Amino acid sequence: ARRFGAGRTALTCAALSAIMLALIGWTQNVYLWFPLRFLIGVVTNPLYVLSEIWVIALAPPARRGRVMGVYSTVISAGFAAGPLCLLAVGT
Repeated sequence: ARRFGAGRTALTCAALSAIMLALIGWTQNVYLWFPLRFLIGVVTNPLYVLSEIWVIALAPPARRGRVMGVYSTVISAGFAAGPLCLLAVGT
């Protein structure tokens, strides 16, 4: 991110993640899903790191712990929403 800029890195990672997700939806080869899923993790991880850095940088020092707590709760709820969505609509 330091070399290319945080914004450019985030946009590139988001675009690559979207492409990987589209490729998973496009192919029916389950053996191709494994490396694609791994690559999604590789390109999505910088987004989490950058978002945490941005939240920490923007939060006032006196409220930084509370802001990070809310941020982590929202992220965790988003992770929980996927399996709950599958329970509601099925596979």
